[in-house]
Amino acid sequence: MNVLITGANGMLAHNIIKLLLQKGIKVRATIRDDRKPCLQQHPNLELIEGDITDNAFIEKAVIGCTHIIHAAALTYQNKRNINLYRRVNVESTENLVKAAIKYGTTKFAFISSANTLGYGSNQNPGTETCEMKHPFTASEYAISKKEAEESILKYKAQIEIIIVNPTFIIGGDNIDSGSGQIMKMGLNRKIIFYPPGGKNFVHVKDVAYGTWKAMQNGTNGERYLLANVNLSYKDFFRKLLKQNNKKALLVPLPKFIMLFFGIAGDIYSMLGGTTQISLTNCKALCVKNFYSNCKAQKHLGIAFSPLALGISKNEFQQNPKITH
Repeated sequence: MNVLITGANGMLAHNIIKLLLQKGIKVRATIRDDRKPCLQQHPNLELIEGDITDNAFIEKAVIGCTHIIHAAALTYQNKRNINLYRRVNVESTENLVKAAIKYGTTKFAFISSANTLGYGSNQNPGTETCEMKHPFTASEYAISKKEAEESILKYKAQIEIIIVNPTFIIGGDNIDSGSGQIMKMGLNRKIIFYPPGGKNFVHVKDVAYGTWKAMQNGTNGERYLLANVNLSYKDFFRKLLKQNNKKALLVPLPKFIMLFFGIAGDIYSMLGGTTQISLTNCKALCVKNFYSNCKAQKHLGIAFSPLALGISKNEFQQNPKITH
């Protein structure tokens, strides 16, 4: 088995690479540039630098690989990147599948997003059969991931296509990740302002293992939610503080204030500013974005980690390396 993994600069791909190397599998990993050397030399690891939107680079990366895990994506939430979202997240994904078919790759695992599927409540969480819901139907990132799923499923008769849909990833060893930023906010402030909604939280190691299991045992054309614990933001910060023996004042942000921030963020972007605050993102923080992992547990045999593992400050380190 020779596995190509795209997006090695990212936290998830980094953890998938560590898992595969531990299993003795040969890995070829793509990186955007050499300015973020998150990986060091390993006898079974080949790093190649290039642009995932460049077809010549895609073909170079694919040749000789029996399996592909596509993790590279544009995730920055900025409305001015509409065309770039489609070029990076949709067109390059389809081009990668076409190259995989051309050069005889047998399996293609695509890392999408839970937000391409409909969320639910604690009592009735979202599943793989639920249709995408507002406000994510207005998110250019989520839309591009949904379009990418649809674009590659057209080829499932020619190559085995597996899609995994992670929820919000926590844990790992990168404090600059999304979960790392939440950890810093929750542990370094005396007052924490939290929105009225909630998320499903899943450990990065579970997503890495789930992706590996999906590539091994997943059914062609199927989606698998990699999800774990559904929590309101208030409960998440309570657990984060308790786990790390910290104290802070938790202050709720009402929905109308969140929407005001979102409108202000959109105006700032329209005036040429750069911010991830938008009305769509603020609306998303006001909903209970909850999902079920029943299908992944039943069909992939995944046992998910306790939440405490992912919110321990001891797990975070700056600039982790893979070594011999």
